[in-house]
Amino acid sequence: MDVIITQRVFYKHSISYANGLFFILSSQLLGYGLVGMMRKFLVWPAAMIWPKTLIDTALFRILHSNEEDDETVNTSRWKISRFDFFYIAFLLQFLWYWIPGYICPVLSYFSLFCMLYPHNIIVSQITGVSGLGFGSFELNWNSWVAFLGSPIVVPFW
Repeated sequence: MDVIITQRVFYKHSISYANGLFFILSSQLLGYGLVGMMRKFLVWPAAMIWPKTLIDTALFRILHSNEEDDETVNTSRWKISRFDFFYIAFLLQFLWYWIPGYICPVLSYFSLFCMLYPHNIIVSQITGVSGLGFGSFELNWNSWVAFLGSPIVVPFW
């Protein structure tokens, strides 16, 4: 779709709906065909499993599996059900986001130097969160993982 929209908006050349449909279908089917031919190298090796998909897969498997299908039911020391644990974790994550995000945003990030010298403009531009950010401390998980991705997702090896 991006190719067709770019062609229409920037180059002022529009194609018919049938040609657009055939273009989209042919490009998608060509991609799926190439992946099908290369699945021996792209899908089957265990090294090709993406770590980011394992988290969602494990969560869905745990929440949707039956207890009689699970082999490790009797070996667990937990006295809480899976859904109760999920709801408690959800509530704690919600509070971790809601309190610094909306109720008290100063808990989200702060700069010690700006608090020590509140009227110094140069210090606030160098160490402040809105400035260069040297010496600022952030408690917001989204700002920690904004550019590099989550360290929880990727295994250490």
